[in-house]
Amino acid sequence: VVEKIMDPPEILSIEADPLKVHLSGTIELRCIARDTNNDTLSYGWSAVAGGITANDELATYTAPDQAGNYYITCVVSDTDLMMAMDSIEVMVRDLSV
Repeated sequence: VVEKIMDPPEILSIEADPLKVHLSGTIELRCIARDTNNDTLSYGWSAVAGGITANDELATYTAPDQAGNYYITCVVSDTDLMMAMDSIEVMVRDLSV
């Protein structure tokens, strides 16, 4: 009998397009992750300011109407309830000036 070695998922990268956006603009996000056990992965997204609409590894961030640098976080978990977390910093600016 070979027991399953439980390994957590690994986040390889988070992609954001674009990294710099106008006030209240949107950014498309993608979390690239893998699991050495080939477990099914679940994704959760969060941001301190602004809003997130997520669909598994893809998400759309709606920036707040205040300029600043903001972090968007992705948490990936597998069927063994092991997790990995990473974040990306995006810039929100008034690009009309």
